[in-house]
Amino acid sequence: RSRKRICKVRQHNDTILNIARMRGAHCRRAAGLSPNCFNETGNTMSANEKLFQPVKLGEIELPNRIAMASMSRARTENRALVPTSMQAEYYRQRASAGLILTEGTWPSREAIGAINVPGLFHEEQATGWKQVTDAVHEAGGRIIVQLGHCGAVSHPDLLGGAAPLSPSAVSVNQEV
Repeated sequence: RSRKRICKVRQHNDTILNIARMRGAHCRRAAGLSPNCFNETGNTMSANEKLFQPVKLGEIELPNRIAMASMSRARTENRALVPTSMQAEYYRQRASAGLILTEGTWPSREAIGAINVPGLFHEEQATGWKQVTDAVHEAGGRIIVQLGHCGAVSHPDLLGGAAPLSPSAVSVNQEV
């Protein structure tokens, strides 16, 4: 007889998925399960069940293992590059993710490389980000800012006429 058998793994959407597998840790790996991943009743957890389990990331306790990737929305339509109430609402609506990584954010005036992207290099911007983080925290979420610097690929038009600041004098148009 084959050592394979059919086991049912409940997915998060309450449909049942039949997975053919053999007994033991090799079977659980083949089914996308950790060999030592069990739910509160002692049964093997599906990958979907594990996705919704809490996890600790450094000092941060996350309610689930879902991370929202950074996406530049280019919605900071003010010259001071201060995050707006629209951005606070955007991130608040996504607070159920285990962790939100914000859009790329300029840490200095010299870092700017695109229009309508928020900064975090003066007090007014920090206040705008506080509005965003307060909204996320009030909704039970966790959020981390992603800092970004465009270096040599920026343009003087974005820097008040100044040349882009980069770690070397190598032009981005040269072969490396």
